[in-house]
This record gives sequence, C-alpha cells and structure tokens, in this order.
Amino acid sequence: MTATSRFKVFLISLATLLIATSCSSNAEEPTQIEESSALELQNNCDQTYFEEGSRWIKGQLNAFSDTDPKIAYGFASAEFRASISIDQFASIIANQYSMLLDLEKFEVYSCDSSEDYFVFGVKVTGNDGKAYWMEYLLSRINGAWGVDGAKLAPEAQS
Repeated sequence: MTATSRFKVFLISLATLLIATSCSSNAEEPTQIEESSALELQNNCDQTYFEEGSRWIKGQLNAFSDTDPKIAYGFASAEFRASISIDQFASIIANQYSMLLDLEKFEVYSCDSSEDYFVFGVKVTGNDGKAYWMEYLLSRINGAWGVDGAKLAPEAQS
C-alpha cells in the first residue's frame, strides 16, 4: 500500500469517526489543554495550500460567532453537506464544540497533505481563556476548499 493510499484510508477513517462520534448524544465537554501542549503533525503542505486552507478554517471559525449556522455550514465540503444536514451540524457544534461559539483567538499551526486532502493543526482559545488543540480535515476538490470534519486532537506530550 502506497503512502498516498494509507493517507486516504486514514482520512476516510477520520471522516467516518467524526461523523459517527458527532451524532452521539452523550457528548462530554472537551478537556482544556495545558498551555505547553503542542500538536504533533507534519507540516508538508505547499505554502500556498497552507495559506489558502488556513484562510478557509479561519473563515469558518469567524463564522461561528454569527447566530445563523448557515454561514459556518457554508464552509463545509459538498460531501459533508450531502451527509450532514444544517440542523445536525448546528446540533453537533452546540452540543460537542460549544467553545467554538465564543472564541477569543485561533491559530493554524501545521498541515499534512495527500493529494486533495489536508489535516490542519489548529489551536483555539475561548473568551474564557481555555485553549484546545483541534485537527481540521479539509479537501480541495477542483480548486474548491471544504471542511470535511474537525475534532479535538489528542493532547501531545511536551
């Protein structure tokens, strides 16, 4: 199995996991990270793709401050929107990722890519001062960016 094939299997598994866990009604509040934590992802993206993908993620994170979920949902990929309705999306965010609704700041730190798929490492900090590492899964199909999923990243060892 080539590295590209393994990465595609990883991305499909990650997307499946994100969809399966996002529909859970027993979601717990995410655990805050320590300031010294660091997300360990390779940074092998082309600089242009890193900048474009970062802008797309930041656009969605900024959109979460709006009361209309359609704005943030608009950053999702066509594949994501075909499988998750806007009501499901709003419920997932409100129940499992509520910290995204009241952000003070966020930074994109890393990117790992394989063909049209990208995993970005993102640190988000809420207005309450709590910080979380996230992994954002994006696709770039025919030049169009889309968010395919996001999850809290496992805390890295410092």
